[in-house]
Amino acid sequence: MPEKKTALVISAHAADFVWRCGGAIALHAEKGYDVTVVCLSFGERGESAKLWKEPGITLDKVKSARRSEAEKAAKHSASMTSSASIWAITPCD
Repeated sequence: MPEKKTALVISAHAADFVWRCGGAIALHAEKGYDVTVVCLSFGERGESAKLWKEPGITLDKVKSARRSEAEKAAKHSASMTSSASIWAITPCD
């Protein structure tokens, strides 16, 4: 039985993988690769200005919202044809 092919995408911020390699993710997912996206940050500080304006917002809420956005983007990029998972390595607060 042939081994399952995998693809690993490493992204500095959550939105980067969508803009920089969304097409490559979709292509590889279509070819049957299991795609994993690793974000070094969800951009909870610098890329989330709109979220920070919401009443009662906290760091945990911003991180959760950004993670949710990234997961949706990864699944959409993978065209739901293979498993797409997303992991984050974020600095301690």
